[in-house]
Amino acid sequence: MRMHFLFFVVSCIKPLKAKDNFSPPPSMSSEIPPRRMIDTDELTRMAREASIVGICLLAPFAEELVMRGGVEEYLLRWKPNAALAIVLSSLLFGVLHFYPSLIVTAFLNGLLYGWVYYRSRNVVACFLMHMVNNTASCLADWLRPDDSTCLDILFQTRVIIITLFCIVFMIASLGNIKKKTMQKA
Repeated sequence: MRMHFLFFVVSCIKPLKAKDNFSPPPSMSSEIPPRRMIDTDELTRMAREASIVGICLLAPFAEELVMRGGVEEYLLRWKPNAALAIVLSSLLFGVLHFYPSLIVTAFLNGLLYGWVYYRSRNVVACFLMHMVNNTASCLADWLRPDDSTCLDILFQTRVIIITLFCIVFMIASLGNIKKKTMQKA
């Protein structure tokens, strides 16, 4: 039954020739709303905003939750050797960043975050430090996106101010953690 209906519909359709006009009748053309084209600049801006949220907030949250709250905590419970737990979780943290240029710096940052977590058992402190690091990196990239060398970036006043702010924030955080761990003991 279905096949007969299809055959009937196909046989009733007038075969189209190359000279046929494919535009809609005048009465219909005014009813069709114009298509909104997405501007490539708008698309680029939206992608940039999404990547900033991902890099500065979501990635530090997920990475610290997994690496410090999961892997390092498990290693500390499995074998109470703090140095081994910090180094192994930092090594995994570095390798999971995939880019060869990021592996070493991620490993070194992982050592710092791992030590802070070991001393405080506070994932939030590690998350905040990681967030400040990634935000500073995004700001440096945003300030000079066309530069391929880090040396050019290091000698700019704005980047120096951002770096000093990050260092002061990390020192204050470490001092606060040390004070809280001394109060517990």
